Amino acid sequence: VFTNFTVTGDAVVNGGKWTHPLNTTSTPKYHLAVSVGGTFTLGAAASIDASQKGYAVNVYHPGSALGAHGGASGNLAKAYDSPYQPFYPGSGGANYAGGGAIWIDCAGAVVLNGAIKADSVQDSNAWNGIQSGAGGSVYVRGATISGSGTLSAKSSPASQYGPAACGRVPVEFVGTDTFGLPGHNLSLFASPGDPADSGVR
Repeated sequence: VFTNFTVTGDAVVNGGKWTHPLNTTSTPKYHLAVSVGGTFTLGAAASIDASQKGYAVNVYHPGSALGAHGGASGNLAKAYDSPYQPFYPGSGGANYAGGGAIWIDCAGAVVLNGAIKADSVQDSNAWNGIQSGAGGSVYVRGATISGSGTLSAKSSPASQYGPAACGRVPVEFVGTDTFGLPGHNLSLFASPGDPADSGVR
C-alpha cells in the first residue's frame, strides 16, 4: 500500500533530512521507502528521521496494542512485523506517537555516516504517567554497508503502564561484507532494557 521512491543511479544526501508524515489511522498510509539502483551515501550532516511519525497517539497496529511493535507492550503479547524485513511503523502510546517506517534498498554500496532514526521518545519522566509509543522500523539492504552513523528505533524504556516495545532494525548484505564485523563502526539501537530485534545478516 506504500509508494516507493526510485533513484535509478547513485544517491548522495549530504545535508537536510528525509522524513514522512504521521500515520493518524490504524491503516498506515505513510512510509519512507527508497530504492537506489547505484550507491547510496548519507553524509554526517544529513539524517533520515521518522521519529514520532508512526501510529499517532492512541492509535495502534490492527490486532496489536498501544506501545507494541518489535516486542510486547507490558504484559500484552502483541508484537508484529517481520524481524528480518520490517515494513510497519510503531504503535502509538497514550502520550507519544510511535516511530515511523524507513526502508532503504540499494543495489550497490551503502555508506552511512549520518543518523537513521525511527524513534518514539526517550523521556526522563517515563515513571510520571508518560507512555511512549513503540519504536518504528529501519531496514537497510545493500551490496556492502559501511560508515560511522547510527540506526535506531527506540522507545521509552519504562513507564507506570509498562515499557513500550522497541522497534526493528535489521541490516542485510547481499554482497561482500565491508561492514567490518565484528569491529564495525555503525551502531544499531533499540530500547534499553527491552530485547532488541536488531540484527545483521
